[in-house]
Amino acid sequence: MLGVEQPASALEQALEIEQPTSELEQALEIEQPAAIQEGAPPEAAEEPAAGAEQPIAQAAEPGTPGMEAELSTPVEEPTVSRQTTLIEARDLLVQRQPTQAAQLYSQLIKQDYRLEEIVKDLQDALYSFPLDIDMWIALGDALNRSADLQEALNAYTKAEELVR
Repeated sequence: MLGVEQPASALEQALEIEQPTSELEQALEIEQPAAIQEGAPPEAAEEPAAGAEQPIAQAAEPGTPGMEAELSTPVEEPTVSRQTTLIEARDLLVQRQPTQAAQLYSQLIKQDYRLEEIVKDLQDALYSFPLDIDMWIALGDALNRSADLQEALNAYTKAEELVR
């Protein structure tokens, strides 16, 4: 048909497409078929409420080859995101940006993600950056969450001494 817009399929209307928020997430994102990206109804473009889970379509319409596997396989984003954050933090240390690295480590510490690795990373980094207060605080936080309270107190005390 010439000049007549085709109505969106039931599958396209059922899907809600979440926009990637960073370049890394875009790189990790599975490409959506062009028909879904371009022909999605306006309500599919709306952001879901915070904390709301995205529905996962269980089956594609007949005649849509290959869509079943792509739609029914959930992506484990939290694990990938945390692993990516850990890699970014380590890269920042290599680039000699300890304050930014400490911020990323702090995010991971709040999630109790690989605390033993983070403690070792921070202890190693403090040999290169012994005057970085944020690194000492992050180390104290990681040790505190690891239940090593005396070492956490020592790290916090060192941070306090550097403030004075």
